Amino acid sequence: MTRCLVRWARARDRADDRALLDDAERRRYDGFVASADRHRFVTGRVLVRQTLGTLLGLAPQEVPIARDCRHCGRPHGKPYVPGAAVRFSLSHSGHWVGLAVTPGPGAEPGLDVQEVRHGIFSRLAVRVLTPHEHADVDTGPTEDRDRRFTVLWARKEALLKADGRGLAVPLRSFAVSGPDEPPAVRFAGRLGDRPTALLTPAGPGPGYVAAVAVVGTRAVELAEHPAPP
Repeated sequence: MTRCLVRWARARDRADDRALLDDAERRRYDGFVASADRHRFVTGRVLVRQTLGTLLGLAPQEVPIARDCRHCGRPHGKPYVPGAAVRFSLSHSGHWVGLAVTPGPGAEPGLDVQEVRHGIFSRLAVRVLTPHEHADVDTGPTEDRDRRFTVLWARKEALLKADGRGLAVPLRSFAVSGPDEPPAVRFAGRLGDRPTALLTPAGPGPGYVAAVAVVGTRAVELAEHPAPP
């Protein structure tokens, strides 16, 4: 049984948090124009360093984070800690940042959180959903379609994050179960037929939905730290 830890934090930007950023991260921080982007970036890095520091027996500022892509080697890949067995995935939306952590490289996590936004189904459905998935969402009450769509969108994004190839795999090239069904991969398509668990954490609270995918295993125990008030 693989254990997956999920933690939530409200986005913030404080001087003692910024002190944990390395030089490359500080340059990224300085490049953000919107304050909300800076808040989410800092909170994500602090959440990673504090959580993994505890797991690895390191001070938060001693936790290194690398981003070289496993496929091409360029510095735009899924973040990881060099030399450590733990794997993690960050996601943010609105005022919240989430972190999913698994204990070893054989189980790769992907976390996605989405704020439910009015009109998002009509704007994005044709880019995200297969015809079968579109029908799954469309059969529900009209006033609930944005939330139902966001459930599927979060599941698919979590799978892409766990897979590690990102948008190199089109969202419409694979399918997940409907919003009223337990989370599962319905058709793997270009994701490939690897053991995968798809789970629904509680998320940060009302108005948000979240999903966790773990590639490399079908047996996952989810431990979620609820969002702080």
